[in-house]
Amino acid sequence: MNHWRLIALALTINILVIIVTIIAAYAILRTASAAASADSSTTVSRKLLPRQVSVIREYRAQVTAYTIGDGSGYYAADGTRVARGVAACPFSWAFGTKFRVPSLSKIQTYVCHDRSAFKQGLVDLWVPTLDEAFKIGRSRRIIELISLINVRLTLA
Repeated sequence: MNHWRLIALALTINILVIIVTIIAAYAILRTASAAASADSSTTVSRKLLPRQVSVIREYRAQVTAYTIGDGSGYYAADGTRVARGVAACPFSWAFGTKFRVPSLSKIQTYVCHDRSAFKQGLVDLWVPTLDEAFKIGRSRRIIELISLINVRLTLA
């Protein structure tokens, strides 16, 4: 009889663990959706002039560009399809962090979807052609952070 009680107790504990896990996952999803809806209210509109976007912080960092042909069939580290506006950022920046590079001829909002493999202070912008990559080159430029998502601010 004791053996069956232990089995019933173990099953009850397993069921309680599953229920607690489901409740925790629901709470995390609910928090994430609330944060996403709050972030969507501050989404940068293409209709806004570049200076109407509030800049959280400015940095000087090495900016380069990379290309993979037209990008079709290629994905960034977070699973996003490679397209204009995708950037490879330092590991200290969370995916989804938005920024601008005002010294480029086209002021555009970039979003961190990939990782820079070389060093901490390198930001790599995806462009569709090799000519555009050569035009950007490699230089220290000012980067304006627009939205932060758990960013450890370590760029110099």
